[in-house]
Amino acid sequence: MARAGRMKKRVLGTSVLVLIIALSARFGFTVVPIEQVTEQRLAEAFDAATFVDEMWESRILPAIDEAAVDLSLVLNEWAVGSDGFAVTDDLIETAQRYGVITTGQAHIYLVTATGTVTAVNTETSLGTITVDIDGYQGPVSVVLFAGPRIPSDDSSIRDGVQFIQFGDFRDQTEYGRVAGEINRRVVRDVLEPISAPDLLGQRIRFTGSFTVRTFNLVRIDLNQIRVIATRLSVESDG
Repeated sequence: MARAGRMKKRVLGTSVLVLIIALSARFGFTVVPIEQVTEQRLAEAFDAATFVDEMWESRILPAIDEAAVDLSLVLNEWAVGSDGFAVTDDLIETAQRYGVITTGQAHIYLVTATGTVTAVNTETSLGTITVDIDGYQGPVSVVLFAGPRIPSDDSSIRDGVQFIQFGDFRDQTEYGRVAGEINRRVVRDVLEPISAPDLLGQRIRFTGSFTVRTFNLVRIDLNQIRVIATRLSVESDG
């Protein structure tokens, strides 16, 4: 019985193979090995650079420019103690008014401001430009990323524009790559063309985004916020 069963399976397998060959000859399709299919899928992998390129000028920058609020309004509304800390619950109303609260309880702001550069640090890859913001005198220090690197986990631009949604991607990896690619685009287009040390003492205008992470925190350290600038220019003397 077992031998008869094996014979039937062998005959069936041979019949299927003959049928596939016959159909291939008749209709012209090709049987593709699984290894080739895998290689093709990898070749068609998500291209984050192309995704960002296609909407950087047409959608991302215009969205930030349109939604950006005066940074001094946000800073002056925050109830920040002399130690630079604020109660998380006290920040929610301001975030709802001027920013976006994500599902992960991060507060994302799109902002614009003018001010004077008081310090520049380019000793590390995460360089910074410290700005004394017009219209604000308080404990919160405002710094802009100066490059040549922006943290890959800073997704404030991606999340702040609100039209790049997780559900539009196959997985978290693709979604995260978009945030990283946006940050690289900022470095290339905004930060590399400037000489950060030359900005010291200069008056500048910038537009950009920043994140305040609040998940599972009762009090938030707001001694410093770090802004990703999507626009950065030196103010003329006139």
